[in-house]
Amino acid sequence: MTTSRSSLPGELGRLIDEFVAHKQALGYRYRVEAD
Repeated sequence: MTTSRSSLPGELGRLIDEFVAHKQALGYRYRVEAD
């Protein structure tokens, strides 16, 4: 899953990807526990 972020520095893009993945993981876990 590689998205081209040519406008952003590699490290910043990686941090954003990590943050988004973390939020998605938290949201998924929250939905699972809520059931």
